[in-house]
Amino acid sequence: MLNKEELLTQAEKNSAYAQAQFSAAGLTSMGKIEGLDAIMPVPGGKLCLGMECLDRALWDAEPAYDEIKKLGIYSVRIQSGWARTETEEGKYDFTALDREVDALLSRGILPWISLSYGNPIYYEGDASALRAGGIGHVPIHSEKERKAWQQYTAKVVARYRGRIKRYEVWNEPDVSVFFMGEKDWVASYLELLRLTVPVIRENDPNALIIACTGNHRGFAPLLQGGMGEMVDQYSFHNYSAFPEEQTLEGRAAIRAIRDAMAPHLTLIRGEAGCPSYNAPTSFGALHDMSTSETIQAKWASRHLIADFADPAVSETSYFHAYEFLHFTRQHHYYYGALRQDYSRKPVYHVLQRLSRLFDGDTKTAPHCWLRFMGAQKPDGLLVRCCAFERKGLPLFAYWRSEVLVDQSEATLMQAQILPAIHWKCPVLVDTLTGDVYPVKDTDQLPVCGYAMILTEAAALAGLMDERTLTTLLGTANEAKTIENKQYLEG
Repeated sequence: MLNKEELLTQAEKNSAYAQAQFSAAGLTSMGKIEGLDAIMPVPGGKLCLGMECLDRALWDAEPAYDEIKKLGIYSVRIQSGWARTETEEGKYDFTALDREVDALLSRGILPWISLSYGNPIYYEGDASALRAGGIGHVPIHSEKERKAWQQYTAKVVARYRGRIKRYEVWNEPDVSVFFMGEKDWVASYLELLRLTVPVIRENDPNALIIACTGNHRGFAPLLQGGMGEMVDQYSFHNYSAFPEEQTLEGRAAIRAIRDAMAPHLTLIRGEAGCPSYNAPTSFGALHDMSTSETIQAKWASRHLIADFADPAVSETSYFHAYEFLHFTRQHHYYYGALRQDYSRKPVYHVLQRLSRLFDGDTKTAPHCWLRFMGAQKPDGLLVRCCAFERKGLPLFAYWRSEVLVDQSEATLMQAQILPAIHWKCPVLVDTLTGDVYPVKDTDQLPVCGYAMILTEAAALAGLMDERTLTTLLGTANEAKTIENKQYLEG
């Protein structure tokens, strides 16, 4: 892991290295996207944040809430914690969950609740076999535990009616540790849905219900079993050291299944993240990945923007807010945007920039294309390009699809944009460092292993120093008067 001095200077090192790379391509930084703590994005963006594991007290969110608010993210995922709430049969204490919900809502953040996991006091086997917080107990095998689960669900939904809009039924039932002893997890999960969904509907008819799997391969069997008739949204989780593998291939498969079998379902990327460090005892998602805080930040820029570009994905949740204690309590996981001392990692700043750049003012632009000549390489690497419009102005995100490394070299490549755009003041935004580079020739652009954004300087109004932006634009009025019709031909 990095020592304290290295942590404090990591952002500066990243910026200095990137500026040197782009200087070689003839670009000079004219400022940064910064000062975002007090700037709330326009609602309507897709970015969500994972705040799981509070149900088992695996981290303390109290010092993190204000930092999470400053990210500019309006939606977070939390877990309910049955085993924490009902420690004696029929007696419920919602103090901890109330504290989480109240803290988030008071900051303008809307949580959605994953109803998970089980409860040892209703487990008829050896309760010592269960993980902390009832992980592994699926309450469907006796009348007593079925009734207890329904009563608990009713208590949660009735308590937060009108405040919580969405409920997810369980976390990753296709992962054995969370669904212990189920020989046919599909049949068991369908049974849990049939047990749970009517209770949610009865106690809050307006609530949306989410089904969840850890891998998209369970989607089709669940739909064949009737899941589509029970729920409103489907949440899938994927972790890959190569972001495009999960965002392009897995997402396309899910979309095709949804369109063929349950076109009414909304798709959510409910979990996906990258650790900044792997402890020797780590296991699970990406535990053997060569990583760092810089690689984590680059991973997020590629993964999240690819999800933003998919109109079928309504929301994508970055995992996680913090470096939480693993449920075995043997080591920490380092997926967090915040370190254990609640200081900000580079990925925090990437999330903060993306929440503003891809808020409700930014939409996909299926009629626009950015292409790079000769992008297909003999080794299979290529350039991924995503087209958007921000405030009616063109915005393109692109990166070289390569193995993630700390120092990603920039290569100048010939670019083509269709239809042709009459640029006024094109700039490149470095999503890792926040640097903004004026671009003289949009036909020659530097490409590296994380996301760069080509857009009009006017699209950055409110996100960088006003005097710097005025200098870039030439006049202060251009930021207010330029409209989309001046940019797109035809």
